[in-house]
Amino acid sequence: MSRIVFWIVLLGAGYWFWQRARTAVLRAAAEQSAAAGGTARGAPQLVEPMVSCAYCGAHSPRSDTVALHRRHFCNDEHARRYVGGERADRQT
Repeated sequence: MSRIVFWIVLLGAGYWFWQRARTAVLRAAAEQSAAAGGTARGAPQLVEPMVSCAYCGAHSPRSDTVALHRRHFCNDEHARRYVGGERADRQT
């Protein structure tokens, strides 16, 4: 029984040291990035948000969509159809 407790304590201490070392490495990398002129959390995000088409529901990057009446559409035709009152036949 004492061997089991010994191994549990040993594994717990090893895990604690591993987490502490990992945190120190991440903190040092963040400080180095901040000192180099980057943000505190690393490089800025290069990904733009995805929005769904109000007509068909397809997801596209926001810069590729047509914005109309605070809604986003994947192309001009879908924007015209939506404004005209036509609804897409979506299969859910």
